[in-house]
Amino acid sequence: MKNIFYLLITVFICSAQASDYTYHPSSPMYLSGGFNPYKPTEAYLECIDHDGIKSLDTPSNQNLTITIDTVKSRHDLYSKTDMSASVSGSYGPFSGSASINKLDEITFNENDFNWIIVLKSDMGKYGLKNPRLNNSLSNLPSMQLFSRCGSEIVTQERRGVMLYAFISVHNLSQSERHEMESTIGGGFNNTAFSAAASAKYRSILQFSYAVGTVSIRIQAQGGEGLSKLADIIGGGENNFANYGRLPDIVNDYVKSFNPSNAVPLQYFTTSLNAFKTGLPARFGDFQSALVGQLYEKYLDSLKTIQKVDSLLSPNNTNDINITDNDRKSLETVREVYQGNLEKLYAAGRLCFDDKSNCLLPKINDVRVNWPKGDINKICSNKRDDALVKGYYPLNYYEMARKRDLVPIIGHINNTIGIIGYGECMREF
Repeated sequence: MKNIFYLLITVFICSAQASDYTYHPSSPMYLSGGFNPYKPTEAYLECIDHDGIKSLDTPSNQNLTITIDTVKSRHDLYSKTDMSASVSGSYGPFSGSASINKLDEITFNENDFNWIIVLKSDMGKYGLKNPRLNNSLSNLPSMQLFSRCGSEIVTQERRGVMLYAFISVHNLSQSERHEMESTIGGGFNNTAFSAAASAKYRSILQFSYAVGTVSIRIQAQGGEGLSKLADIIGGGENNFANYGRLPDIVNDYVKSFNPSNAVPLQYFTTSLNAFKTGLPARFGDFQSALVGQLYEKYLDSLKTIQKVDSLLSPNNTNDINITDNDRKSLETVREVYQGNLEKLYAAGRLCFDDKSNCLLPKINDVRVNWPKGDINKICSNKRDDALVKGYYPLNYYEMARKRDLVPIIGHINNTIGIIGYGECMREF
């Protein structure tokens, strides 16, 4: 099963409770295990005895929520899925790994429209009964105890199931983007995939396929995994018929949710100092929020460099004509953002120093004038696509071609069709 939601929620320190974290596939965290946020991938021996695991919530506290909404930025994506960038920095490049998680591979381009459907089933909290330090460790010197057990102990976890589908609609005109925003409106948030949610989802999905190229990313954590969702993804990335069945499949899928197939979605830790008096304050407060800021800026610089490299590549397939001036400008942009990337990486690594030398460096910001694509080719493709999908007859297609107009797709009496024509130079 592919797990996602690699996120670290902002750390808080109090007398007994140390921090709370969300699941990450690289994390060694488990209930009753040790953890050190400065060394997040290091596994520690079990140091705590307990009298079993108990449910801390009543069944009435367990709930299911479904959300449909637009996603305008990576920060917006984290917010709508209760995520933070912090854990990606912790388990990615800043802690010594070069990996970028799948969520952060998503890019946000000005010609794309992104929306998401998020399913969350919360099965409640579970915790240790009477947790205590193992007697054999009671006389162990402080530094050895920290090295063996970590600085925090996982004493509670929240279990549940999560599923999301992230949909990107590519190559939109200004009118199409506006129509997409109107179609979604204020979004949808409810406790079930009701008839209203199902109708809204299908309307948004149908319009997405009508106006642009669609790519969909689906991930699941807990439940019976993605194997039970094969009907959605089995037809290929752009198979509308399969994705259109998502509401029915999800409604059937959630019936399998139960505590036995729930997984830890969130961990709560207690400071090791709470289990033995007299321990020194071995570690300072981990700067989780700042790690998140650094990582988001790091990703922004990385994505800019990747876009520049794509445009400057001899194998450029973006249908964009790069002039000599464009090339010089893009090379300057790349140099600036490469410098930013190196500064942010160095600053991020310092956050994992025990001295907590974690600071946000000053970075350079330059305005990027991205070369535009071949507008004539974009408009031609839009006209051809509308003809293939049957939105207008051949004589209207010929009229649009001769006048260099692009058809504007919209809703007409709850059906999708051409609501007008725009000038190519103004639309793109």
